[in-house]
Amino acid sequence: MRINVCFVSCFPPSRGRLSEYAYYLLRELACFESIEKIHVFADKIEGGDVSSENGKIVVHRVWRPDSVLSLILLLFRILRLRPHLVHFNVHMAVFGRSRLANFVGLALPFFCRIFGLRTVVTLHNVFDRMDVEKCGFRSSFLNRLGAFLALKLVSFASLVTVTVRSYVRLMRERYGCRAVRWVPHGTWRVNMFKFNGGSFDSSHERNVLFIGHVGPYKNLDLLQRAYKMLDNG
Repeated sequence: MRINVCFVSCFPPSRGRLSEYAYYLLRELACFESIEKIHVFADKIEGGDVSSENGKIVVHRVWRPDSVLSLILLLFRILRLRPHLVHFNVHMAVFGRSRLANFVGLALPFFCRIFGLRTVVTLHNVFDRMDVEKCGFRSSFLNRLGAFLALKLVSFASLVTVTVRSYVRLMRERYGCRAVRWVPHGTWRVNMFKFNGGSFDSSHERNVLFIGHVGPYKNLDLLQRAYKMLDNG
């Protein structure tokens, strides 16, 4: 049986966080013969609200950052489509700066499950491992409670994949998520087997991969300090 997938994420040419990750992930998913069509429900961009199609991938610009109403309507769009699988590519602030919008967006996998849809969530960060104040939020009781409830709802997905190995234990022990798996973030355009005649030689100079959105808790200063620790170790 060939399946139809609904994929919820920021998506290029939007510069929303995780859009580049979504692009390369979908490019690989489209290679599977078992997938007939991938409907991307992406963030709206100026002049780009109409749908566009490229092979198996159909992009629908249907939700706006910080818009609770557009996220509620997104749920109805998903239910109308009735895909075999809904895949959410998210982190704690992917739906904008609004706490309410992010809570509603992160609750969507739970409601999809309530309506009988299989759901996969790729979760790129968790509140417990963020420097909240550096990200512009107060470490208040309300924020902590909202983040806990949001991640608890995420844990009801059919499968949660995380890009950091330590998140597996955290999601299991704190949020009771049993169906959680670590999937390494990976990279693209680089084939390490092309170096050193197809093998890795640790005697050569060290290479550091730095990838992703630069933010308060992931920046060049932290990279330099981590590299010094590795170099001294």
